[in-house]
Amino acid sequence: MEASEIFKTLGELVKPGSVILGVTVLIQCLHKILDSSRVYKIKQLELLHNCMKDLSNIGSAYTIEKLLERTYKVHISYDQAMVMMAHPQRQKLFDLYKASYQYITFYDGQFSLLPKYRSKQAICIEKHKYDLLKAFKYYGSSFVGAILFIIAFKVFYTAGLFKTLFYTFNIIWFLGCIVLGGFLLLLAIKSLIDPTNIKHAQKFLEHFDNGKVTRKVTWTY
Repeated sequence: MEASEIFKTLGELVKPGSVILGVTVLIQCLHKILDSSRVYKIKQLELLHNCMKDLSNIGSAYTIEKLLERTYKVHISYDQAMVMMAHPQRQKLFDLYKASYQYITFYDGQFSLLPKYRSKQAICIEKHKYDLLKAFKYYGSSFVGAILFIIAFKVFYTAGLFKTLFYTFNIIWFLGCIVLGGFLLLLAIKSLIDPTNIKHAQKFLEHFDNGKVTRKVTWTY
């Protein structure tokens, strides 16, 4: 058997082991990430619990707002947070808040729809208008972003980054297309995952109205 055939055979034997090793490493990395996220959430809950013990502390309100903002990716005022925490359906309220806050107002411990959205016709128009706007942002931004990436590589990169096609070096145009295209693609992704929906605001208010309570927030472990 020739040396080349021996190396080829060894290579074929190594491939399955490499795949298994790669998958093992990937699983370990994912486990570490998930474990770190779990520990981080526990630390947040512990800190939130400590803040709730002493609401008279001048920094407690700010800390609570920041902790909730990191958890739910939206700013929730201290007064609103306290009312939601005292509610028996607090988890549903917090989960729906990000998708609802643009359509609701808060006054004297009560949530309600903004005046301009209090009719069925206004709700229907707003739902379709916002869905259409999100679709336009997504398809428009992704299409233009993809075109810019194609131009960057097919025109300026292929022609040579240090050559000149339009007034200045191609690398300037290349980087400009990449940056602008990346921004537009991020905008498209943001539009795609945007949870805002007036129907969620209605669900938020339904949960809030169905379980109104007037009691102090208590924490038990």
